[in-house]
Amino acid sequence: MIRRRTAGRHAFLAATRQPRAILLAAFLLLAVVVSEAVGPSVLVRPGRLSVRVVAPEGSLRGLVELRAAASVSGGRVGWVDFVVDGVVVGSATVAPYRVGWDAAGVAAGRHRLVAVAHGIDGASATSAAVIVTTDSRPLYTVEASAYASLAEAVAALPAGGGSVHLAAGSYPVQELALGSHVQLVGDGPGRTILRAPDGANYSSMLRIAGRDVSIENLTIDGNGAAQTGGAGWAVQIRGGADHVLLRRLAIRAPFRVAVYAWGAYRDVSVQDCTIDGAGRAHAGVQYAQGVADAVNSDSSVLRTTITRFTGYGISFYPWLEGTSYPAPRALAADNTITDITDPTVADGTSEGGIWTGGHDAVIRDNTIARTGWDGIETFGDSRDTRIEHNTITDTPFGIYLEHETSDSLIQHNTISRVHLGINIEWRYGGKGSQRQTIRKNTISNAEEGINVDVGADHNRIENNTITDTTLFGIRLQGTSYNLVRANNLRRSGRHGAILETTGQTDTGTPAPPTHNTITNNDCRNGGGIHLIAPTSTATGNLT
Repeated sequence: MIRRRTAGRHAFLAATRQPRAILLAAFLLLAVVVSEAVGPSVLVRPGRLSVRVVAPEGSLRGLVELRAAASVSGGRVGWVDFVVDGVVVGSATVAPYRVGWDAAGVAAGRHRLVAVAHGIDGASATSAAVIVTTDSRPLYTVEASAYASLAEAVAALPAGGGSVHLAAGSYPVQELALGSHVQLVGDGPGRTILRAPDGANYSSMLRIAGRDVSIENLTIDGNGAAQTGGAGWAVQIRGGADHVLLRRLAIRAPFRVAVYAWGAYRDVSVQDCTIDGAGRAHAGVQYAQGVADAVNSDSSVLRTTITRFTGYGISFYPWLEGTSYPAPRALAADNTITDITDPTVADGTSEGGIWTGGHDAVIRDNTIARTGWDGIETFGDSRDTRIEHNTITDTPFGIYLEHETSDSLIQHNTISRVHLGINIEWRYGGKGSQRQTIRKNTISNAEEGINVDVGADHNRIENNTITDTTLFGIRLQGTSYNLVRANNLRRSGRHGAILETTGQTDTGTPAPPTHNTITNNDCRNGGGIHLIAPTSTATGNLT
């Protein structure tokens, strides 16, 4: 039986006497699944979401600010896309919704601008179109080619900041500081390349510690194979950063982490990037790993491809030993994350596609494949998280809800070719997870479908489709007061389509299940329903 405990900075596996491969086949890794505790979730209807373009209008030249107003009744706006001629040119997750846009990036003439607002439930609304006219002649504060180095070009900006244009070419960069109101604009990934020199052993290539900073349209080459030390962050976001946008970047081969944020920061977003760890680096995007602050909020990763890291694709990590921070409204949407693995670890302390903590996180519409441990994991003080419409394949655990996850919603996810589809971890150290809603997920070709462990009580498991599992469909191990209703469990589990078992507390005492309600499930051609608690009931099921 595998059980993970929080120890120091990370969750570690408790000591076991059996090798991991045997334990995986036998079972019990636990997780804290995200759902919606009591009663149905609050869903925002598309008609209740509204958005309009506020600015700009008329004739545009150079860097301009696109702005929109958006609202929703009874819910929350997740983000707003700004779309020019059908192409998303940037997104904003925080009101007032605004992004910078280089009008020189499109041909001169008339263009159609709309704003698309997305609710956290997947609803969307599109504004009326605004017609703008652009002048394709570039207009920047500084041309980097006029200076001996990029550092000199940045230093030449006026005190109030401005834009630095980097024409096609390669620029050596290490420890370059960017303050407030600075924009770096390249001629495109693969054309404009910032490269760390051999043996630079950098703490960071680019260091951001200000407001309204953006880096876009270029490649950042961490040259990790030629480094022997240093923190190795390609981009470092420091305390005090606010409204930072990394957009249309190709970040490759960082020595350790592609984007690393720490301290008291707000509204940092990675969008439309390609991030490749070259099989050596630890993490793609790492928010507040090891250093967190109560100010942190609104971190996001949108429409980004992350591959070949050893630790994490994306980590929203607002936690320190003994302290957790709310870090509200983390957002990961429409990302593709693959090949996050480190065969030398293989113990659940890393190797995850997306890890998320804090309150009110939204993890949706991501595609995750080939990770060494899990696709999506919640941890620490994780509350009111929504994990929806993700596709997860070829990883030991699909969605793992570590203990202290509560009142969260896991729905419409597709999980296949895994050991365990969705797992809610056991209660230990006086802390645990409760009141999740797990519904309308599809799990197939797994050994185990959904597992709920000791003390993770008061969950709703409804309308899931779990097929072709070899061990069981749904297991309730030492957990109580769960509703398991209207699930399709056909061809699920030789040991039971639905199975109650006694668990074990962290003190070693038995933990029997009680008062579970099993109703209206389709368990035909499966392993049947096996209840051991006299207080549990099974009614209206097909077996």
